[in-house]
Amino acid sequence: MKQLFVNLETLPDIDGARLMFELPAELQDTDVAKVLFHQHVSTRGRDKIFLQPWQARISVVCVIVISDADAELFSFDIPQSDEVELLQKLYEFLNCSTDSFCWDQGRDLNALLQIRSMIHELKFDATPLRTVEQRLRMQPGSNSLEAIAARFGLQGIAMQGDELSWNLYRQQGIDPLSRRCRTNVIATAQLGLRHLLTTGKIDRQRFNQLAAACGEL
Repeated sequence: MKQLFVNLETLPDIDGARLMFELPAELQDTDVAKVLFHQHVSTRGRDKIFLQPWQARISVVCVIVISDADAELFSFDIPQSDEVELLQKLYEFLNCSTDSFCWDQGRDLNALLQIRSMIHELKFDATPLRTVEQRLRMQPGSNSLEAIAARFGLQGIAMQGDELSWNLYRQQGIDPLSRRCRTNVIATAQLGLRHLLTTGKIDRQRFNQLAAACGEL
């Protein structure tokens, strides 16, 4: 059975914000985003750094597929694909496995996938992602990936929230978000493999092989 480790990056849904707030078509994207983030802060508070699933569009998808002793990393982002294509690619991966891992960090990724699929009228009936946090008996969003990863000598990059991601994207393009997504999906995979080892799902030899393979990605 293939095991999947998934990570996503999001940006504000500019077209959706225009529709929700009845904003004129000629209004610049940056101004639309300001309206969206102002509304988000006023209704949810500044401590909620991620937009709601209907306010954020998927911009990067990274998947590590593990089978036998091999690990492969696949990465897709918006310059290559629009959101519909990103969802379709992710669905193809999820449809070939019933065991998937993600680090949710309070982003509610399962709801995000369902809502975005509904917006684009895409069939998306894959088995829900299982969070590494829940496997570790933690509440998603209560602890950061980079903090837990650091304890095991792994690298993770802090998720700064959708507004800071938007500012970074405007300044440097999609590459910093893609690098963060790849780094964090590798950390997710390595933590997930350690969980599988300590719960007896894989043996030490397989863990060593797969952890080494992930370290080379």
